[in-house]
Amino acid sequence: MQNYFLKEPTYSEPDSSSVLLVLENNIVIPSRRKTESLLNEQRIKEKWAELNYLEREILITIYDKGFITSEETAKIIDRGKTTAVKLLNKLIAKNLIEHIGTSKYDNKGTYIIKK
Repeated sequence: MQNYFLKEPTYSEPDSSSVLLVLENNIVIPSRRKTESLLNEQRIKEKWAELNYLEREILITIYDKGFITSEETAKIIDRGKTTAVKLLNKLIAKNLIEHIGTSKYDNKGTYIIKK
């Protein structure tokens, strides 16, 4: 169980005809593992400390999903599309992600982690 970052199960007998089994889930560990996997990429690891919370969330989402659009980014950060595009452009300027589309003004374009 420790290999999976889980606590040992607990058993009890509330009465003579039943057994109560309690398994505790650790919901923090999966997100921590995603972040640790993302930080295996040297370029991201070097700049991680200077990123704000929203920029980190965007990177984690891109890493998890493979890509993101500006509309999805706006929903994730709970801001408007203009703010989302500004954040995405900051990540492009920091050489962490790149835009895939016909032009930088392409609304259907996606953003991926730069290789």
